[in-house]
Amino acid sequence: MRARRIRKFVNQLPNALDIIVRSLNAGHPLGAAIALVAREMPDPIGSEFGILSDQLAFGGALDDSMLDMVERVGAEEVKLLAVTLTVQQGTGGNLAELLENLATMVRERLMLRNKIRAISAEGRATAAVLAASPFVLFLMLNAMVPTYFDPLWESGYGTEVVVVCLTMMAIGTVILNRMVNFDF
Repeated sequence: MRARRIRKFVNQLPNALDIIVRSLNAGHPLGAAIALVAREMPDPIGSEFGILSDQLAFGGALDDSMLDMVERVGAEEVKLLAVTLTVQQGTGGNLAELLENLATMVRERLMLRNKIRAISAEGRATAAVLAASPFVLFLMLNAMVPTYFDPLWESGYGTEVVVVCLTMMAIGTVILNRMVNFDF
């Protein structure tokens, strides 16, 4: 559930940054722009920016409030937002332009992540089929010829053969999962 919430938060982040950019370009202060995101955006980003807005309204420093948000959310993109706001506050510059560039970068990361998932979908499906096929084959053989595996069980080595096969399948499944699942 946490991963789903983080994913939803990251998907909403570029739109929230666009709202902040438009608000800053209209002449509103950063606190008002953050409060606008809290009011206008649905959960989870609306509630997180609402907490951030409340912390700023009650006198919290932007740096500390952003670090609290990074800890609550746990997404890399929020860390980038926190660094952007912290560095801009210390050095100055055009915050609207920085946030616009950050929104573009987050959108591009999301597009790249989706492309990677689409390209690796065939590999994930193949891994699932390969992992399930020995069990399906066993059930089909057992249904068609119920006595097919009797010599294996009667030899006394049936349990060892099954354990070795299941161990090899588990290792193969782990290798397949590592080949088709990417950390991004």
